[in-house]
Amino acid sequence: MTDNMTDNDTTPRLLPIAEAAAAIGVSERTIWRGGVTVLKPGGWEEWYNPERTIEDFFQSLPKDEEAPKPEKIQAPQGSNLPDTLPQQTWEEMRVLGYSLADTPTLRYWSLASDSASYLYRRPGERLEVKFDPSTLPDLWSSTKPNTPDAMKVFLQERGWKGLLTLHMAVNCALTVPDEPIPIDEFVRRLFDVRTAKDRNAKRVWVWETLCAIFNMRLYGLRAGTYKDPKTKKVIDLAFRGEPLIAPSPGTRTFPHGQQSLWPDDIPVTIGFTMGKWGKEARKNPKILQYFGNVQAILDIPSGKPSGAWAQCILFNLNQKWREKAKDVRVTTHTRTDGNGTDRKVIATRWPHAFTRRQLLVNLFPPAAEFSVMDILNGDKPARAKKYWNEAIKILKGDGHISYYKELTPLNSKRKGWADDWLDQPLDIRPNEEGRKAAIEIKEAHKKALTARKRKPKSGTQK
Repeated sequence: MTDNMTDNDTTPRLLPIAEAAAAIGVSERTIWRGGVTVLKPGGWEEWYNPERTIEDFFQSLPKDEEAPKPEKIQAPQGSNLPDTLPQQTWEEMRVLGYSLADTPTLRYWSLASDSASYLYRRPGERLEVKFDPSTLPDLWSSTKPNTPDAMKVFLQERGWKGLLTLHMAVNCALTVPDEPIPIDEFVRRLFDVRTAKDRNAKRVWVWETLCAIFNMRLYGLRAGTYKDPKTKKVIDLAFRGEPLIAPSPGTRTFPHGQQSLWPDDIPVTIGFTMGKWGKEARKNPKILQYFGNVQAILDIPSGKPSGAWAQCILFNLNQKWREKAKDVRVTTHTRTDGNGTDRKVIATRWPHAFTRRQLLVNLFPPAAEFSVMDILNGDKPARAKKYWNEAIKILKGDGHISYYKELTPLNSKRKGWADDWLDQPLDIRPNEEGRKAAIEIKEAHKKALTARKRKPKSGTQK
């Protein structure tokens, strides 16, 4: 018997398998074969009572081949996530992504005056984000955050992987709208799970993060005018409190069978569709711009600081490479290969250098546990240099960047080196695929400027 149980104990109490097995001196496997999962002292339930001996119990055990098999979940079938996940770099996506990436520290987040929502206002951006859990009440389980403190804690649990979840969901809404996507597809690409318990926890996290995205409303209007290529009418791109994406009706399905193996109130599949704004924006391909591949970022192991930083650096570079591509400098030179053959080489260089502060702090920061500022302010700040060098090695080794150079040397001073290191100008260039994409963007921008100059002003004759 265990210390907290006696022969005369008649207090009803449930015991886990491990404790039950220890109580009678048998293995957990033996109890499982007997079909017993818990014991209740004061009666010993189905397999033991004062008239029945332990020997009777052992003799009644079924053979291995007769042992009952756990019932499998009959999970609804869904579609896989797209193999290619372009990194969406358009303005509205950028701001919504910022809002998710900044949730761990709540940078630029503040409680709204009604105390029923949180607002995200990032300096220099035209759009704002409002997180309002009351907008889609039918989606929330019992964990719905409905107080200021609960909303704060809930937001702080999103972070970097919340940003990646956003990009995966939006790609589904753009490329496979209304298709039921298994929650496990998100779990598989975002996490390295080892146990059933951990998998269930990640399913809950994914679903709650998707609910957060569905409940984030945008306000504002990007600069510029865009027309429908067919009707020539100006497309209304103003956000007035609508969500960017929404769940598709009929795509939320739940398991059939042994629900105890699946988290309560968490669907097995969910589909995505663009909101009203997105359906208008899709009319003009110039509105929804992209650069790079989020799947390539997901493929980088992120369990250690160097890998997490490599993910973050590449994501931020894709964003800035796309935004500054119209100003890229294209040069051509001749290079002789190993066979003595001269080949024309086209190179691209961005006009403005990047900095570590920009790629690891100011834009989309990495997961909170890998914060560069926490490392620099810790007891071993020099580790930051090590992690950075390892991250660049990963990106070069995997072929994500083709060129890396520190443009100015660092001072050898011991104090204050961290700021100099963070602000050191860097020349970082994409791989061949990124180079070609940048050149295409530059040429398209040049053509648009030329066409704009040729267009006669209103009231003038041709």
